Amino acid sequence: MTKNTISVTAYIVTGSDIKILLNESPHQAIEKYLCPDMRPPIENILIEAMTDDGKLVKISITQERIYATIV
Repeated sequence: MTKNTISVTAYIVTGSDIKILLNESPHQAIEKYLCPDMRPPIENILIEAMTDDGKLVKISITQERIYATIV
């Protein structure tokens, strides 16, 4: 993977996979997949996930950059 890009793969129960995004810029990921056709344009998307061991994973995607933290 290239720095500051997003790749998304969906793994199917049959064992196959589907490539949804491949090395897309944050802007392309927002426009193509995460929030297509949103107007006014999205400034920032925040994805939060809590793991089984209580760690909070935050992924923030702006039009220009990708940020990640694990708390």
